[in-house]
Amino acid sequence: MYKKYDAGRVCLYRSYTIADLCRLYSNQGLHPQTVRAWVKHGGLQAINAKGKLYIYGAIWKVYLKQRNKAKEIKLKLHQIKCLSCKVITEPLDSIIHKLDFSPSCGLQGDVACGHCGYRQHRYYKKSEHSKLKESFTVLLDETGLLYDSSTTPNKTHLMGGKKLTTSELPDNTSTPPNNANMLATQTNFLDLL
Repeated sequence: MYKKYDAGRVCLYRSYTIADLCRLYSNQGLHPQTVRAWVKHGGLQAINAKGKLYIYGAIWKVYLKQRNKAKEIKLKLHQIKCLSCKVITEPLDSIIHKLDFSPSCGLQGDVACGHCGYRQHRYYKKSEHSKLKESFTVLLDETGLLYDSSTTPNKTHLMGGKKLTTSELPDNTSTPPNNANMLATQTNFLDLL
């Protein structure tokens, strides 16, 4: 089984023994025999000093990047890789059940595997939106519902954007209330009780 190892864990200007590298990648289960096999057959350069193999950090980083790049699979627009059955196939009946914006600012499609029927997310670029609409049947498209500039108001003033002068104000607001009027109203109210 292929494992992808992170090349960013090593320092470029340091030499590592095989044991050091295995400790760095212990959570991914890198075995010393694997590193020795890469040195012997895989083209990983190492320095043999008194029976110990030393691998320079920059060489290790380049080797892992090349190894990981060789195993990358670039999916075409109409393909998905199923997380359940691990098969590269087309979505079931060419249907995207839901198309929405993803948290990473792309598009996220909810599709079913054409091989086993497993439902999963497939991520697309925003620039592929029109191609998706042409190639697939999209049952629920929520990409246009977040913001529609044609329905938003361009004026937020209640009176339609006109400013009123003091002579155009309604009668009840022409004289601002003063404290004496308010106090008289309150005392009249209290007399009723």
